[in-house]
Amino acid sequence: GLFLVFLLAVTGAFAATSTDYSITKVEVNGITPSGNAVYAERGQPLDLNVYLTGINDIKDLKVKAWVEGYEYEDVEDTSEMFDLTANVDRSIPLTLNLPEDMDASEDYSLYVRVSDKNNDVENVYTLRIEETRHKLKIKDVLFRPSSTVESGRYLRTVVRIENMGDRKE
Repeated sequence: GLFLVFLLAVTGAFAATSTDYSITKVEVNGITPSGNAVYAERGQPLDLNVYLTGINDIKDLKVKAWVEGYEYEDVEDTSEMFDLTANVDRSIPLTLNLPEDMDASEDYSLYVRVSDKNNDVENVYTLRIEETRHKLKIKDVLFRPSSTVESGRYLRTVVRIENMGDRKE
């Protein structure tokens, strides 16, 4: 019984690699992570370039990137299927739209997975979310007495604004 569990665990570990392709580099907003957290601003797009090398000819690959830990929606992007030829490098661009209400000064996990129908290769990076330095978000606008105004009359406006930035406004 114990040997069977160990065998399944070892087999699962081997399934997470591929002899047909490898991830040679991932750029996050133009930066290649070096083991440290990569900085990103909430509410901004996160541009990824996933660089692959073909070891053998392989068909029907797909690249997926996602941020783990955000509570309200999936933050992810997936490429179209593509083929990769042996000894050829290829770059696959992806964009993750980071929500404005992500917790700032927090670390999230950024996953990048390349997969075919039999195997996959996955890298995990630390993503540090920060506030934009100055960012105001208009939450609500109320006009009184209505949304139109006659000549010579006043239009009272109430605007509710939320400070989503890092600095006092």
